[in-house]
Amino acid sequence: MILQYHLEEFCNQNGIPKNGGSNDNTFEFNIIGRILTLPNPMCRKRTAHIHDIEYVLFEFNTTWKGEAFIAGLEISTSMFKHLPRGFKSLWAMGYSL
Repeated sequence: MILQYHLEEFCNQNGIPKNGGSNDNTFEFNIIGRILTLPNPMCRKRTAHIHDIEYVLFEFNTTWKGEAFIAGLEISTSMFKHLPRGFKSLWAMGYSL
């Protein structure tokens, strides 16, 4: 499957765990050069792979510019129905600007 190949390649290049870390109990978040280890809530486990697929489809990297684009995309689509993900997308877009 072509998308699966590109998704695995994207994860390997960016140090993202397999399946976007959806099977892990924690995840790491880099903010202003500090790495935070946070609990991995169920809403993130259900949507992490979609977030990563968006990067692959739109060929963006994981810089804040790419994150701002993906956050805006998620706000304008049904990803916002996952309330915690929606708030994180709003925060990411605002922080990126």
